Amino acid sequence: MKIKEDFYNKFAEKIRKEFFPNVKFYRDNKQCEKACYTIELFNNGAINYKYLITHLSLICKTSEESMHDIAKGFIESFEGYEFKPKKQGMKISFQINEEVVKIFTDRGVKKKDIPKLYMHIIEEELGQNSHFRNDFITEWFDENDFKEVLQ
Repeated sequence: MKIKEDFYNKFAEKIRKEFFPNVKFYRDNKQCEKACYTIELFNNGAINYKYLITHLSLICKTSEESMHDIAKGFIESFEGYEFKPKKQGMKISFQINEEVVKIFTDRGVKKKDIPKLYMHIIEEELGQNSHFRNDFITEWFDENDFKEVLQ
């Protein structure tokens, strides 16, 4: 996949104008900041196109198909990649490795609650750190009460 020149600035500007028109400085709005940071992660090669579209559609409260329609204007060539939006009502699935499960269970989190709490931590950390690692999970537990999240 090849992105167009000045991808980050042009795409971020389009997203800000379309979804956050009343935000003067992107850091003044948490969702706008998350959207811009997600674009930056993609621009720097830290996340893939599917994650970019999925995450932006959630932040901007629009469909993946609509977000893809906007984003494709900033892509020079998909080089054979075909975007397939998830169907409405389809859940995003992910696998949590055993090391992460151990971090949670050692802190008293029930296995059934791990996915919800894990996604909460990712949402909170994304937009602040470009390298989401297991030590962020440990730090998050040191600074927060996970029981409030699960209520």
